[in-house]
Amino acid sequence: TTGSALEYERVAEIIERQIDAGALRARDRVPSLRAMSRHARVSIGTVVQAYLQLERRGLIETRPRSGYFVAEQRRLPAPAAPRSIASRRPAGTQ
Repeated sequence: TTGSALEYERVAEIIERQIDAGALRARDRVPSLRAMSRHARVSIGTVVQAYLQLERRGLIETRPRSGYFVAEQRRLPAPAAPRSIASRRPAGTQ
């Protein structure tokens, strides 16, 4: 549903802001699922969705039996902008 989608995005934003502000740094443990669930007043499942989104974006990583941690390389590099076909042609050709 739309409501739960907005909730997990809100939770992800909480963690992302803490990372951007330096409150959470590379290799720091991210709040546990239960702790974040209580803090944000959402279900554990919503926190799981948020953490999976952050993991896909390269902000956090999972360590088996240890929890979630801020990733070393915070973000995946942005994809290079595609060049137009015209800019790939040698000079003097159409």
